[in-house]
Amino acid sequence: MEKFMLRLNGLLIFFTLLSYISPFVSPQKMSFLMFMGLLYPYFIIFNIVFIFIWRVSKYKHWYWSALCLTFGIYYFTRILGIHFFQEKPYGNVLKVLDYNINDYSFVKFKNWVEGFKLTEQYLETQNADVLCFQEFVRDDRLDKIMGATTVLKKYPYYFHTEESETAIFSKYPITATKSFHINDNKENGCVSADIKINDKIIRFYSLQLQSNEISSMADNIAQKGIKTESGWINILKIM
Repeated sequence: MEKFMLRLNGLLIFFTLLSYISPFVSPQKMSFLMFMGLLYPYFIIFNIVFIFIWRVSKYKHWYWSALCLTFGIYYFTRILGIHFFQEKPYGNVLKVLDYNINDYSFVKFKNWVEGFKLTEQYLETQNADVLCFQEFVRDDRLDKIMGATTVLKKYPYYFHTEESETAIFSKYPITATKSFHINDNKENGCVSADIKINDKIIRFYSLQLQSNEISSMADNIAQKGIKTESGWINILKIM
């Protein structure tokens, strides 16, 4: 029984070590390592179980799993969010904020300017260097917001198209921009901006994808049933 448990423990340690190297190997080259990484939390639990079993049985084999977990303490602290040593802050930090404003959340307000004031308070506290917005304003409402708020005036460089609901604001110069739509729905698309920061060009993207409509379709089917024409149409869309 001891030999069987020892072999099983050794196999577990081998898989645990494979999970340690999984972040450094491309899944295209060794796809099975990807699954080893996903199973890493379970490997931790089973190694702890083996340590308990060997300690209770008064065998000295427990230190193999203990050494294995100690070897992977870096990954262990990342899983549990435990940091034994405080990390030193970096010198020059570039702060990027990606924010989906959600146009429909401002329905209760009289206008976009009134609704954006709540967003303005949040942006002030974050003080990001680059802002990437989704479901942002279109047409002439941007000029109204720029005139009524102060936070966006801190970003003299920005890219925003009239037909798109994505935008990028920057405190640093924008050297080039692009925009494209993913499908016929102009609300879903992407804008990019090449921003010059300390003599380096960094490209930023603000992307808005179409939401999953299966849940709303399923609710419609549940309410109207499949006997109606709209119910069958929703079923075909889901399929």
